[in-house]
Amino acid sequence: MVENQMDVMHLPFIHYDTIGRGNKVVVDGPILKLKDDILQMWVYNRVDDGTPPKKADELPEPTRPPFLEFIFPNIWQNLISDEMRITVAFVPIDEENGMFYLRQYQRFVTLPILRNLVNWVGLFASKHIADQDKRVVSTQIPKKTGLRNGDHFVQGDRIILTYRRRREELQDEVVEKER
Repeated sequence: MVENQMDVMHLPFIHYDTIGRGNKVVVDGPILKLKDDILQMWVYNRVDDGTPPKKADELPEPTRPPFLEFIFPNIWQNLISDEMRITVAFVPIDEENGMFYLRQYQRFVTLPILRNLVNWVGLFASKHIADQDKRVVSTQIPKKTGLRNGDHFVQGDRIILTYRRRREELQDEVVEKER
């Protein structure tokens, strides 16, 4: 579930009628910063114009806050704007299953009746998007991911690869402490 939120390449295919509209199938970057177990991500999806994806070092230094943020071990945020964000807490149930708790925060509509309407629409949209993801995540094989499970990464998967590396480091630290 966590990696699904970091898979910026699936948006135009799975979410073609929502957050992936516009057929932006090329991913420039992404630019990543990992500090104090906070993985910050700047993602630039664009329409395929025949040019190869730009690497992170070919892009200008970001001037805005990150689009996406993952706080290890289990908090993900989509920082849509200064006025809106979506925060998700991923909670494991067992080795292969988990739940997530999603909260949407907005402060661009403050009039109570309109605010409630905007929040309801956001809830409906989030459920639709989550249902689209569920079809993919629930059928993924293998269910448990790792650095050495045979996956073949491309440039747009840098977020997932960085996440897996840091997750493995944290798991190794726990094993060392238990010895």
